[in-house]
Amino acid sequence: QLPHRPEWSAAVAQLQGSTTPAGISALVSSMLAEEPAQRPSMLQVEAVLRLAAQAQGSGPLHSQLLAYQGTLAGPLEPDPRGTQVEVVVTAAAEDPLLGTLMGNFRLVRKLGEGGMGVVYEAEHQQIGHRAAVKVLHNEFAHSPDYAKRFLNEARAVNIIRHPSLVEIFEYGQQPDGSLYIVMEFLGGASLYKRTCDSGLRMAPTQVAELGIQIARALATAHEKGVIHRDLKPENIMLVPDPVRPDQERVKILDFGIAKLQRRGTPEPTAGPGGKTGVGAVMGTPLYMAPEQFGQAESVEGAADVFALGVIFYELLAGRRPYENDSLSVLSRPIEPLQKVSPAVPPRLAALTMEMLDIAPQRRPTMQQVAERLAPLV
Repeated sequence: QLPHRPEWSAAVAQLQGSTTPAGISALVSSMLAEEPAQRPSMLQVEAVLRLAAQAQGSGPLHSQLLAYQGTLAGPLEPDPRGTQVEVVVTAAAEDPLLGTLMGNFRLVRKLGEGGMGVVYEAEHQQIGHRAAVKVLHNEFAHSPDYAKRFLNEARAVNIIRHPSLVEIFEYGQQPDGSLYIVMEFLGGASLYKRTCDSGLRMAPTQVAELGIQIARALATAHEKGVIHRDLKPENIMLVPDPVRPDQERVKILDFGIAKLQRRGTPEPTAGPGGKTGVGAVMGTPLYMAPEQFGQAESVEGAADVFALGVIFYELLAGRRPYENDSLSVLSRPIEPLQKVSPAVPPRLAALTMEMLDIAPQRRPTMQQVAERLAPLV
């Protein structure tokens, strides 16, 4: 059937003039767009219906919306806009793990590799659901300390349970001892790849919008006794928002060295490495608070606040607040953000500088950061 059928316009007009829940008429209009690339995916349709059902509370329309939204979402499909979704894939190479079944997921593509493991795209064998599988490097798999950290990541995320954290839904071990975790597949780009590796500045309103999502997620983590300790642009993903396709949603990754205060999780023992490795230095020096050097086991939520302050400064000024690590601020104070970038709104600049205070007790809490960002969005 050809587009622009008369009854479609009439139906949309009727929706707009009725008491239909907010968002449904706009959704229908976009579903009837002539250009396929302008139509939402089924996952986006499902998300809008779910929110509309929640807004209705109860009644026949509530039940009908729930019935529809439960039938629409299938396996993740490519984003028709293409340019909004970016998956970083390493150069093609022979990999003996490709094709391996881990739990119910078969590894189909290598996405990237870090110091501790490799991340693959995987597909559920029965229902075709896409996921990301992180596999711990063999040299670490048989180390109790590294294995504990790997499990720690899965535990921390599931203790917090927040929509701005990557979801982890399976942890397992292969017959050869290989450890893996299965998490949601994210289409998008890291904050590092988007801006920080090029030194590009981000508009203050956008920094506030992304920052409030990060702060709210970490405030929830801190409430539940979880300190991230390795917050950095590489661990922050920007993914298309399923409800508002023109906007982005934050996903925070890598709770591998998180401190779980209320669960009594012991710290990994000392070992080599200056990056995010098992040892006295827990974190990435460029984003670590001064008190985190050599005292990672005793840091509180203020360490995450400092790291987020470094990220804010970097996004707003186009450079980091110091050259090497935060220990340099003991002898050379950070240059005020408004002096470096006068266009930054005074309230945002003042908040960023307070987050970078050398004394942890003088920094705002993560909840206070979120509250002070709200009027700036």
